[in-house]
Amino acid sequence: MDDSTAPTRRIDGRQTTVVRAHRRTPDFRRSGHSGQVPTAALAATVLTLLTLPALGADDITLADPAPTAGSLFGDAIALHPRWIIVGDRHRRVGPPGALASTGGLVLWSRDDAGLPTGAPVAFEPTGLRRSDRFGESLALAGDLLLVAAPGWEQSPSVADLGRLHVIDLSGATPVSLGFNPLVAVGIRQQFGAALAARAEEDGVFVAVGAPGFVTSGPTPPVGGARGRVYLYRLDAGVWTLQSTYEGASANADSRFGSAVGMNAMHIAVGAPGGAASGPPAWGRVFLFDRNDEKALPLEISAPTPTLDDHFGTSIAMSDELLVVGAPSDACGAGVVHVYRAVRDAWLFEATLEPPANATEDWLGFGSDVALDRQRIMVGTGGIASETAFGHRAAVFRRAGDAWVLEAAIDGSSNGVAPAAGLVALDAAGSLVCEPFGGPDESGALRYRPLPRSADLDFSGSVDASDLAMLLGAWGSVGVLPEDLSGDGVVNASDLALLIGDWSVSS
Repeated sequence: MDDSTAPTRRIDGRQTTVVRAHRRTPDFRRSGHSGQVPTAALAATVLTLLTLPALGADDITLADPAPTAGSLFGDAIALHPRWIIVGDRHRRVGPPGALASTGGLVLWSRDDAGLPTGAPVAFEPTGLRRSDRFGESLALAGDLLLVAAPGWEQSPSVADLGRLHVIDLSGATPVSLGFNPLVAVGIRQQFGAALAARAEEDGVFVAVGAPGFVTSGPTPPVGGARGRVYLYRLDAGVWTLQSTYEGASANADSRFGSAVGMNAMHIAVGAPGGAASGPPAWGRVFLFDRNDEKALPLEISAPTPTLDDHFGTSIAMSDELLVVGAPSDACGAGVVHVYRAVRDAWLFEATLEPPANATEDWLGFGSDVALDRQRIMVGTGGIASETAFGHRAAVFRRAGDAWVLEAAIDGSSNGVAPAAGLVALDAAGSLVCEPFGGPDESGALRYRPLPRSADLDFSGSVDASDLAMLLGAWGSVGVLPEDLSGDGVVNASDLALLIGDWSVSS
């Protein structure tokens, strides 16, 4: 797409790809939360070197190197500066048929430019149990990788308790640092179904969704799941529970904790099934203040809530932006809503819609979202209904006061398995899942290097502020937006590219 192409406004809810900024405040309400403390343990690691798959000339296909029956390769994905991480909650360990949904990870290393390189590595901590679902969700905090196993059971009578594994990615190979089992705070809660994490000066903070939570204690749960989210601090190997969040207006069908996001000030929690304070079919996002445990959360609904929109199914969050998927809005095609932090408020900024009239290829748009600076990637999430699939993902980039479509990524359209479902994004490129696993029980990911934009501050033009950002990163190595040439280092070649684009509208 030409960078100078102007975005269009929404006319009929389907035609446009981008809606310009609207200074409209979303619907806000308030409710409350409480807290408890977990324990920790250690685990060993098993690493296996596998064969590197063949690579394409442009997009790079990363196929499941060792598929197993029922595999969901690509069920969770993440981009670390040195690693591509792929979760498979249904990967089996042990003799065929002996274990189901045990889970595992596959990792590819990345070079300084962000491209996958070398042989993939299979990672499975020792002691996995049947139905652990290790790898169902992932989160990164610096060089720490958090991996959930929400199906882990403490005993046959305490099932789906869940625990959180911690993996160090700073060395040449991943190393397990143990796990947080979260003992006796509520069975069948699916602890770890959603994760968000940040590395900060006083430790690593991890928000953990538990949408299956009903009641505390070892006794069988009574009633529907209300859900919870826990905020932990990890420092020097010690876990401390900072806060426990509950949506006071969320009912038993809200699935509170199905998605989480975090920035320096807030925890965002998705409740895509609805809330008791409004029409049950309208999803909600609860925004909690990390620095004031007594403050009641803001409650955000879609700008124009619709029946069964599932607003809050997916969340991506930075200090400036909150991106929320509503994959059942717009007759099932789905939309994504963007909010921006302005002073002490979060203001609705734009609605992103599927960038084509052929909505059958975009069913479930917003089932998954990713955010890097001011780029947003939207996936279809795979299955939109029992017989229909979304087959594409889209990358949007901010240019001035608008969001423009930068890339559309096609997936498989054979109809036998999800495609273009989960997404990850950073300055070097994008990662989107191909089929999770069809009749051949295999799956693949597609890695696409994305254009490097000299408009580093997303102002809509290349000027002195972009030059200042590039000079501030001069000599830095790694996956960086200032590395315009993609050679892995910020140097004179990047300066030449920026000057060549000077004052060109982005």
